[in-house]
Amino acid sequence: MFPLFLLATAASAATTTDLAYVAANFENAGLGSVFPSFAPEAVLDASFGSSKVAIGQPVTQDTAGTRPELTVDAGDAFDASGNYSLLLVDANIVGWADSQNLHWLTNGVTLSGNGTSTPDYTAATDIRSYAGPGPAAGSGAHRYVLLMYRQPAQFTAPEGFSATIEDVIPFKVGDYATAAGLDLVAANYFTVENGVASVSVAQTTSVDPATLSVASSSASSSAAASSGAASSGSAAASGSQSQSASKSAASGSPSAPASTNTSGTGKTVPSLFALVAGAVLALF
Repeated sequence: MFPLFLLATAASAATTTDLAYVAANFENAGLGSVFPSFAPEAVLDASFGSSKVAIGQPVTQDTAGTRPELTVDAGDAFDASGNYSLLLVDANIVGWADSQNLHWLTNGVTLSGNGTSTPDYTAATDIRSYAGPGPAAGSGAHRYVLLMYRQPAQFTAPEGFSATIEDVIPFKVGDYATAAGLDLVAANYFTVENGVASVSVAQTTSVDPATLSVASSSASSSAAASSGAASSGSAAASGSQSQSASKSAASGSPSAPASTNTSGTGKTVPSLFALVAGAVLALF
């Protein structure tokens, strides 16, 4: 069975294209200004119940009301050892970068499994237990971002974040990560909208995986190239809005959710021939 084991392990690993696809979608959704140096080391998959959420997919407020099940598909350079912090932040509408709202923060998470891992919360500490999305009615599609940060060996929670937080609070994730010495290694996002937007919306579009060119470059440089090619239409929506416009948008100006379909994109799936060949080899 050894050859089949190798095939199964290869199938679970995130490819360079997978990682570039995540980075390109973040740029395309206007999240590049919130996470300007994000170079994914793994793919963070999320499921609400039996439904896996593709990156950028719109979900209902009720669907996202309970903490999602997460899996981590590791890239070649990913080290699953150590402790991690998991967060959910409301990054608001496209163009908003001033601050976020904190919906979930847990520290001391470990990963269990090889290739594809799952978070182990046994020794973790909830600072802000998971609170589902609650965008204001008519404010448009909010981007809810799931984040996985690697903690330093000598992790110390920043001031104000060592005890339980009961409310959803304004939060600057970049400042928090810098103060705690965290390294962003994986992320995902989905959108939630409450009712119909009352004003015009900034559109986002999904990234076409065919535009990604990663054969001879690293994931981060490929993501930068592909996001420039795939998201030129969204640059105006995410970068040309002034902060004053963004602030007014936060209370009533929406953005439309990205319509992204990532099912199976870039994943290494063994062919039927390979599986049969592996089984035959296992007999000898």
